[in-house]
Amino acid sequence: MHSQHKDHLMQELVLHQGLDSLQWSTLRQYCVPLWFDDLACLRQCVEALAKNIYKVNKDPAKVALYYVLLGKHTLLALLFKQ
Repeated sequence: MHSQHKDHLMQELVLHQGLDSLQWSTLRQYCVPLWFDDLACLRQCVEALAKNIYKVNKDPAKVALYYVLLGKHTLLALLFKQ
């Protein structure tokens, strides 16, 4: 995406959806990982997404890929031990 307003678009998406209820289907629908290039903010969104999924399912297998991609192996191990 060749836009000067990527940050603003992402802020609107997070404000509309809410960081506490962010879902992969929303990020996928708007192809966020393809056009959003602020890696720190994208990591924050993926971490919030993983927390939301775990909060609903209490299944570490459903969030394993997200935490491996974030490099949070210790946290993932703790989730599997619980």
